[in-house]
Amino acid sequence: MSCASPVPCPTHLAPGGDAASGPGFDQELAPQLAHLFAAISQPLFATDREGWLTAYNPAAAELWGWSPPLRATRWCGSDAIFAADGQLLAPEQYPVARALAEGQPIRGVDIVARRRDGARLPLSAHACPFRDAAGALLGAVVLLLDTSGQRQAEARARAAAIAKTRFLSAMSHELRTPIHGILGLSELLAATAAEGKRLGAEELSWIEDIRASGQHLLGLVDDAINFAQASVAAVRPQGPRRSTLLG
Repeated sequence: MSCASPVPCPTHLAPGGDAASGPGFDQELAPQLAHLFAAISQPLFATDREGWLTAYNPAAAELWGWSPPLRATRWCGSDAIFAADGQLLAPEQYPVARALAEGQPIRGVDIVARRRDGARLPLSAHACPFRDAAGALLGAVVLLLDTSGQRQAEARARAAAIAKTRFLSAMSHELRTPIHGILGLSELLAATAAEGKRLGAEELSWIEDIRASGQHLLGLVDDAINFAQASVAAVRPQGPRRSTLLG
């Protein structure tokens, strides 16, 4: 992904307007806010209380694939937002719109953002409204986290679970055949011994069949153990990674 400009995208912070001129907002904080936005490596943007874009960092511009004009772009810079199931969301269903309408944080909403080039990116959206000292709503700030790696891991885990179920079903059938053979031949040998007969060529062949069935059964058990070990390795969770929130 790249920004529309060939040079590194600056942090966009709109001067004036609702969010900046509302009661309790300190204009002297604007430079510090710009530095804060730029320091965060995850896509971050802010809107006024009407949802008009007032600030965003370079990561957000990179995510969107362009640098949208401030106070002329509403809700976000994505071309469209979809729910996790692929359903197109109306603007009032966007996490930022919900946070502004409900006046409370909206955390961990799985969405899919579509860039202007058509690419779709799975994200976890965290939107939080902010207020002035008197409690009046000024706007909202939104943090977007890339969940593509998590979704790929979940897909691999689902595929592994399906493969395991199919394997165990087939293994159950394969195990029954040699077990029945071993039990049947063992009963015949026991009956022959009970009659006091010496083992002849036929009885000796039964012993060979028992041995072969036992080896086949042992091979199936080894296959099951190897498969179980491979399944555990495939879905073993990764250790915690250092947060990249601040670069």
